[in-house]
Amino acid sequence: FSPDGKLVAFVRNNNLFVVDVESGTERQLSTDGRPNILNGILDWVYQEEIYGRGNFHAYWWSPDSSTIAYLQLNEDPVQRFTVVDHIPTMQELEVTPYPKAGYANPVAGLFTVPVAGGVPKPVDTSAYRDFLVVDATWRPDSKAFVYQIQDREQTWLDLNSFDLTSGVARTLLREAHRLQGRRNPVRSQWHGAARATLTRTGSPDLAGEYRLPRFGLQHYSVIFKTHDKPQFVSRFIIR
Repeated sequence: FSPDGKLVAFVRNNNLFVVDVESGTERQLSTDGRPNILNGILDWVYQEEIYGRGNFHAYWWSPDSSTIAYLQLNEDPVQRFTVVDHIPTMQELEVTPYPKAGYANPVAGLFTVPVAGGVPKPVDTSAYRDFLVVDATWRPDSKAFVYQIQDREQTWLDLNSFDLTSGVARTLLREAHRLQGRRNPVRSQWHGAARATLTRTGSPDLAGEYRLPRFGLQHYSVIFKTHDKPQFVSRFIIR
């Protein structure tokens, strides 16, 4: 459901739609979906390894219900993997796009589209190669889409903001470390339209270093123990 409860978004044939709750009128928002192009829906590896097993949801409503941001995945470069389904009386073969270690991942893209209709607007990710989109949300005033990108090895994490009016994407912060290790996405708690507290947790060994632009960011960190295991908590305040 949209935040105002008037529309429902759904995916059909790998394209994103909305339907008006009162009238039942449908509107198609993306048109390039096909078996290997997924709009607003996750593939196997993204739902299994990034967003959580069984969660195929890959679109995000703006708080004012006017716009949807969505993830697009291109499976063309992904190798196919065959497994045997042993459940039926007569076994069946299942062929699934499955990026084994060292092979190509799906190519990710981000778009925003007005629910009233229009051409989807791409979010510029040209600065990245072989990247993962690991989390996304909106600023409370609906003026900016906020998303997180990591490299495949997960040695760094960028928190980015895409301005809906200008179409400009900027990096709010980068968290990086010389050691490799899985880095949890940053969680955001907004205070008003343009101020947020960003929190991430993890091992102190991967606490990392932060490159912050000059505008409106304050950073502080603490280390505490839970169940005799040190945990690192890093918080950022955006103004």
